[in-house]
Amino acid sequence: MPALRVKPKGVEKVGQREIMIGALTYIEAHIEEPISLEVLARLEGYSVPQFYRIFKKLTGDTVAEYVMRRRVIQAALTLQKEEKTITQVAFQYGFESLDVFSRAFRRVYGVTPSEYRKNKGELAPLKRLAVNKENVSEKQHQMTYCIKEVEDFWVAGMYVQALTWDEDGAISKLWSDFLECLQDEIHIPHTFYGICECEHIKGGKQFNYMAAIGISEEEAQSGKIPAEFQLKHIRNQKFIEANVPQEISIPQAYVSTVQYAKSLSYEIERYDEIEVYGEAFKDADLYRFKLLVPIK
Repeated sequence: MPALRVKPKGVEKVGQREIMIGALTYIEAHIEEPISLEVLARLEGYSVPQFYRIFKKLTGDTVAEYVMRRRVIQAALTLQKEEKTITQVAFQYGFESLDVFSRAFRRVYGVTPSEYRKNKGELAPLKRLAVNKENVSEKQHQMTYCIKEVEDFWVAGMYVQALTWDEDGAISKLWSDFLECLQDEIHIPHTFYGICECEHIKGGKQFNYMAAIGISEEEAQSGKIPAEFQLKHIRNQKFIEANVPQEISIPQAYVSTVQYAKSLSYEIERYDEIEVYGEAFKDADLYRFKLLVPIK
């Protein structure tokens, strides 16, 4: 496993980290207005192809995908806090019709805006469908589960204090900062982890989130970890492991996995929930990450 090193900072041009912070800040400030890839690229002094590549690399989303998700999240908050109609909220956040808004909302939360409001923001369990595996499209793939005993391991990474479902975009910014600290080639053979620590505060809405990379015990003890990183030891633990397809959002994945564990009469352990990125799957083109929910 190659040693972790801090990527050298450029002196002639603003680094990718600063570019991304500027772009994400602009998006949050103009979330109710039209936002284009061309405008963001021009603001940061890049060509459209260059900016597209940087944004996609550091966030995992295209600009359009990221903006849509942030608008849906802000719309969900508005639905909870204000008495506006769903149509008014849809137009407030730039959706061209109620139908477009409803489809986007369902992609992010797994339920319609009306169902979300009716349930006062509580997400309904993800429906699991019977699938004929012999002739199936990608969109028909559902989450698959297994019980897994995970041996202890080490990670190194960076922390942020986050809100549920990344309502303020802090987790997205953390991944930008984290990836900027790594050399370009290091992510290829390594596994990334998104770790939701179990010690929640402020009524369970705010928690510590860690963007991390798996390392060996030797690396953890070597003292060669970047100064920006912190070490964390993941203990031996039993999990419900879920393979999450492309079509299922992160909120859906968490809710569905917890509901599935409870349906099997497992009790959720008070320990970290872990997103696993980068491992090879049997259907690598369909499943984008694994989710580990601790059980006892």
